[in-house]
Amino acid sequence: MLVEQALLTKLLETATITAIIGERLYYLKAPQDVAVSYIVITKVSDVPEPPNMAAASGKNEARLQLSIFASTYKGCRDISSLIKTTIDGFKGVLGTNGLAVGGCFLENE
Repeated sequence: MLVEQALLTKLLETATITAIIGERLYYLKAPQDVAVSYIVITKVSDVPEPPNMAAASGKNEARLQLSIFASTYKGCRDISSLIKTTIDGFKGVLGTNGLAVGGCFLENE
């Protein structure tokens, strides 16, 4: 499973987030004329961990950007806070297909 799909699934499973955005969470771009509030996920980079002497590690470090759209700045901040509570510091299995995650961290805002 791709990390962006796993994150999308995780966010859609979070009732506090879907109470605000419903299922309006998109990858790369939102449909034209979509109602606010919504989130767009974009993969910014995906860097494989360097191989060791035996073989490739199979691990990647992905950077994802979540763009939040709401009718007010406060609405964006509220959604941002819920996302941070849900995924910042998360470690474990992400998504329904079980993507192993070593850790999710807020890098920039």
